[in-house]
Amino acid sequence: MNTDADRLPAAARPPLWSSRLLGELLDHELCRALPASRAARVLDLSGDEGDAVALLGPRHPAWSWVRSADAFAPGSGDAPFDAAIVGSAPASSGDCAPLLSGVFGSLRPGGLALVNVPAHRWLASEADSPRGIRRRFGAAELRAELSAAGFRGIQSTHWNSLALPLLWARLRLSRPPRSTAPFGSSRAAAVPLAALGAVESAWIRMGGRWPAGQYLLAVARRPLVSDFA
Repeated sequence: MNTDADRLPAAARPPLWSSRLLGELLDHELCRALPASRAARVLDLSGDEGDAVALLGPRHPAWSWVRSADAFAPGSGDAPFDAAIVGSAPASSGDCAPLLSGVFGSLRPGGLALVNVPAHRWLASEADSPRGIRRRFGAAELRAELSAAGFRGIQSTHWNSLALPLLWARLRLSRPPRSTAPFGSSRAAAVPLAALGAVESAWIRMGGRWPAGQYLLAVARRPLVSDFA
């Protein structure tokens, strides 16, 4: 099972403002959950859609990062992870159950999984194919997949939400041939969209959630043994 995302061409990668917003959201969840008293061991399966090592590595130089799916191959013998970040792989596969089960098995009891996937089938467009997106998720659908893999305490929020009307207009009102470039990749759009992203991030940090958005971020835990007692 290979979950390493294919290297995306530069034109298909998310714009910088979007990657920075994702980095803020991931950092918020990880810092809330991981122990500050020791260096965390983190599995990064975010691929080009997120590249968590590039986003978070400079902020947490003491953390140990592993970017290979071989880390949860049977008999690997590696120590369990404190957290795992999963990006584009579930959206590029018709069946993400083997991947999520592998991530579950790679985590220590109480370990955290952060899964970021494209949201809403009605946002499917010509831009999905160059990015390898074959599937988009609803919140209930992603929670069900995580629950079936054994995860508990599942929470989720959409993000890139405030710009959703602009994205919808771009997809539905523009005339063919439509651009396959990621939404918000132009220089003119970067500054206002980054400002909207800052508002979104602040709301999530205060405990808020967004009911719709371009992406869906789910946070789930591998249960402690005591949870079954």
